[in-house]
Amino acid sequence: MIPREIFVNVHGFDEQYFMYFEDADFCLRIKKEGYKTYYCPDYVLIHVRGGSWKDGITNMIKFEYRKSQILFYILHRSKIQTLLLRAYLILQYLIVYLFCRGAGRTFARSIITIALIRPAHRP
Repeated sequence: MIPREIFVNVHGFDEQYFMYFEDADFCLRIKKEGYKTYYCPDYVLIHVRGGSWKDGITNMIKFEYRKSQILFYILHRSKIQTLLLRAYLILQYLIVYLFCRGAGRTFARSIITIALIRPAHRP
């Protein structure tokens, strides 16, 4: 929950995120504007039946997660942290690419591609 004035002042959610990291990005921008965020561990939200993870789209969701993660690092982490994330993803998925066939190999190639070519600045 957030007052409308604060939501407007920080320009709402960043539409560059398709899924994942938009909440962390939003909270960091709120903090940078001098507002406070609060964590309330007594309240719980439950995703019923894994609504975001429908059968057959697991790799697409994993791809969007990594794409959003790279964007988040570009916007909120240092250049060295972003470079290390990119290197980690390239190495991890290069191994997958070398030892998998079919869809696994195609997926690994897509992650390597976004780790290599995702813009190094705010798009």
